Amino acid sequence: HSSELIARMDSLRMLQRTLSVTFAETIVDGTTATVALFLVVIDSPALALASLICMASYAVIRIFGQARHVRLSEEQVIRASRVQTAFTETVHGIENVKAHGGELARQLNWDGLLVRWFNTSTTLQSCTAHFSAALQALQILNFGACLWLGARAASSGQLSLGALLSSLSLIQLFG
Repeated sequence: HSSELIARMDSLRMLQRTLSVTFAETIVDGTTATVALFLVVIDSPALALASLICMASYAVIRIFGQARHVRLSEEQVIRASRVQTAFTETVHGIENVKAHGGELARQLNWDGLLVRWFNTSTTLQSCTAHFSAALQALQILNFGACLWLGARAASSGQLSLGALLSSLSLIQLFG
């Protein structure tokens, strides 16, 4: 059916985006973070360690939640395909549906499919929002910890104010 082809093409577009744009963004972000972390290590290993702990914490959160996120993403694509298929089949066979009085049954079926797709999409957005909230919380915690550690090091003469400010600006690149 054409709706199945449309749904598969949508899936391929999502996959292509993941493999091209998202992959390139990840490589650039990873390289930037690695260079920034290296520069922070030169100025203050304690600040770099605090940042590594926060990054590792986010990695753990992401690893434990990734399976659910992938499952929800797959389920969303499948449910969207079912909604499109039901709609397209109804449009193609509208004369038969009307002739046999099946409008209400078709409407209820489509409504149910649409509600299940919407619920899956909402759950997926919630999962993504949890990842985003965890990342933002860890970024704030990381900056606060680095500011505190850096201020202690600067007040004791172990780190200059310029090195502290440059390290803090580099640490903000990790997010």
